[in-house]
Amino acid sequence: MELYKGETLSITVTGHSLGAALALLVADDISTCAADVPPVAAFSFGGPRVGNRGFADRINSNNVRVLRIVNSQDVITRVPGTFVSDELDQKLRTSKVGGMLDMLDRNMPLAYSHVGEELRVDTKMSPYLKPDADMACCHDLEAYLHLVDGFMASDCPFRANAKRSLVRLLQDQKSNVKKLYTSKAKTLRLNLETQRLPLSSCLPSPS
Repeated sequence: MELYKGETLSITVTGHSLGAALALLVADDISTCAADVPPVAAFSFGGPRVGNRGFADRINSNNVRVLRIVNSQDVITRVPGTFVSDELDQKLRTSKVGGMLDMLDRNMPLAYSHVGEELRVDTKMSPYLKPDADMACCHDLEAYLHLVDGFMASDCPFRANAKRSLVRLLQDQKSNVKKLYTSKAKTLRLNLETQRLPLSSCLPSPS
């Protein structure tokens, strides 16, 4: 911060899976390391729960902005703790059993809790991935980036003009990509090789 003194600063930490949990801990640590810390934000991809509600309250009180990107089919985002989504948890808390859940929270202070705002994506919304994609695919970072690229709103279809290449997704999760698109991607790859163009992240999404 001394190096950039006088400039408008912000600090962003990001991570995936275990890295997402560490990013949250780092963001919390940074936010309390000095009196004049600039705004801190954390982006979590497929992260598990990290701390209890007291930890979540402390993160919020220190003005750490957290965005959790969650795939509905990713079980890692539901552990440790009960295997229910945050949406269901919220519905239960506003129902007749809400008082019971609040009582459990008070009597179980070590219960794990999510932090921040949620951006929920869904493997089944992708026109390229199989709807029954396996657990590894649903937690894969490249699959997450693909889903975020195509996200418009929770009630909207996959963005038709998504720009992110499918090369890495095909390399890492070929068995979970629909056969129609693996064959189209092979055709695109052959065309690029014939034209002696570099095969990098420039391979367009098949359409």
